[in-house]
Amino acid sequence: MAYASRLKVGIKQLLYLDQLVRYSLLYRASQAFVGLGTIFVITRWFKPEEQGYYYIFASLLGLQVLFELGLSFVILQFSGHEFATLSWSNDKVIQGPPDKIAEFKVFLAKCFKAYAFIAIIAFCMVWLGGYLFFIHAKNTSTVNWNMPWLLLCLATSGNLLLAPFLSIIEGSGLVVQINQFKTIQNTLGAVAMWLAMIADTHLYSIAIDAVVCLAITFGWLLYYFSDLIKKTYQGLFTPNQIPSLVWAQEVWPMQWRMAISWISGYFLSQIYIPIIFYYHDSVSAGKLGMSLAVCNMLSLFSISFMTAYNPRMCQLIAQKKWENLHALFNRLFIHSLILTSLAAAAIFICMNLPLLSFLTKRFVSPYEMLLLLSTVVVSYMIGAAAQLLRAFKREPFVWVSLIGAILNASLAWWFGKKYSILGIAYVYLLVNLCYGLPTAWLIWKKNTINLWRKNEEVMQCP
Repeated sequence: MAYASRLKVGIKQLLYLDQLVRYSLLYRASQAFVGLGTIFVITRWFKPEEQGYYYIFASLLGLQVLFELGLSFVILQFSGHEFATLSWSNDKVIQGPPDKIAEFKVFLAKCFKAYAFIAIIAFCMVWLGGYLFFIHAKNTSTVNWNMPWLLLCLATSGNLLLAPFLSIIEGSGLVVQINQFKTIQNTLGAVAMWLAMIADTHLYSIAIDAVVCLAITFGWLLYYFSDLIKKTYQGLFTPNQIPSLVWAQEVWPMQWRMAISWISGYFLSQIYIPIIFYYHDSVSAGKLGMSLAVCNMLSLFSISFMTAYNPRMCQLIAQKKWENLHALFNRLFIHSLILTSLAAAAIFICMNLPLLSFLTKRFVSPYEMLLLLSTVVVSYMIGAAAQLLRAFKREPFVWVSLIGAILNASLAWWFGKKYSILGIAYVYLLVNLCYGLPTAWLIWKKNTINLWRKNEEVMQCP
């Protein structure tokens, strides 16, 4: 009876989801719904060649990370630490000590100016880079991609300009509100895109999604967080005498490391579709893109637990409550690992169901999918360790990520060119399993050797 009681309690704890995680998973569920809906609409109304262009558009847009330099994540971390002394009123007005608010205004202004510059540069370079890629690719498809690509780049740059406001709101602790908003934004944008696809607008439908998301984001910020926009505007005209963080000393040391890690992340996960598209054909790129889209849904689901509690972890670190941090991280890590593994198994089973063959024929083979899903589980363990260590406003994975990106891109280029999708799947798994996971464990051990000690004086931030 005692064993049964403990088992019942264990299952209850595994399935229990508090508000932060529930709304985080609701957003991820909306992404899954959108992803699955998009897969269905694409298979029904898009030709296989257009499917390839859909996913190559998404992959090339990921090049924005080369210009954003991981700044959104850095802003989120700093916002979490700032809101240890600041807070929101009931009507979403930032309140706190006057000197802290004055400093925060300057920080907001610096973030906005940085993103205005990034948005312009990202548009010019990503649009031009994509244009040159398409005209030189060996793909022989006659799909009309030119104007849809231009419109998509314009709308995406507009969304990028608003990104710092969302990072600040999330970092301040309003994770539930951010996830509620993203759920609505993500769903409405996708529905608009589906209707456009059904209306036979072809690749223009992808740009419609970005335009709708831009309009929703701007309206939401203006209606609910006008004080944040107001303080950003005031910060643009605040005298330089007002004390504020020194970007070069306080932000840049973490940002350049985050930038290398994020850029490396592109070459660790997003480089595969362009390789298949360039050296093989748009149909194969479409199959790989759709399969990786499902894997990305699973990956986002797996890290949702950590992301939802990132502001809380930042606050525990600022307050030096190491035992609480330890207990929180352990619970989230085990909980998410079990659910991720179960979800991966369910997806693999669905890949082998004859009933779903009308969909799965647009995916890679079941064996290739198994390799990709296995990689997601391994990547989660790496990402969970990185998530906690980055909450200390540090980036200890910078050189590991860079070396991994070079290794992955080189192997993916060679084996993808020679063996197509199967070569890509093996590279994706083996680089994460044989290089990423062992190095992540060593970094984890090195940086947390004193982390959970009761004596706060021995604590050294990673």
